Amino acid sequence: MGEPIIIEYVLTGQQRGYNVTSGAGQLDEQSNKALWRSAMPRGTGWGMYVGARSLKVFSLPDDRIAFCDVSVTDQQDETGRTGIRRAEVTLVNPNHYTRTLEARLTGYPAALLSIAKDRHADLKNKLPRFKRDASIILTHPYHSAERWGLVEAVMLLLALDAPRAWRGQAQPIPFTTLALDHRGDHPLLALPAGVASQLESYRIG
Repeated sequence: MGEPIIIEYVLTGQQRGYNVTSGAGQLDEQSNKALWRSAMPRGTGWGMYVGARSLKVFSLPDDRIAFCDVSVTDQQDETGRTGIRRAEVTLVNPNHYTRTLEARLTGYPAALLSIAKDRHADLKNKLPRFKRDASIILTHPYHSAERWGLVEAVMLLLALDAPRAWRGQAQPIPFTTLALDHRGDHPLLALPAGVASQLESYRIG
């Protein structure tokens, strides 16, 4: 893994707005476009989630896997709009994918990880049969980034031990641990309970 690619909002200079401020030049043109399309979680209203974190994981055209750690900053743009996000992208070779997920799981408190494993087992037991192109949307009340860690851990466990319908597919199954809109996003994602109230979803707790 090389230097992370940083995507953040720039308020000064000629190219204001979201820009790559570190780690540029690591991707070919096609992979760079794919990263720009998918690095940030979907939805509007991020100003209500300052301090929130989201992990997006997906394959790039060059076969590397992007781990996009996105945070909702307290920064405002030129018009005072809040909900500005910052992405730190780590590129992982496919043969390091499982190891990277496992390493991230070790970062959660033991008590939280124990609950996450119970939720993961419960989810796998309750999931109905579904087609390979279907989405799984998890929901949970959002109170803080720390408490949302339970959802993150369940998502990582699902990525490591995918539902039967997704087994045999090329890895990774793209996932997003926090989004505000399910449309056009990854097949495995989590939404705050209020955002997902009109959708058929699995409630984490």
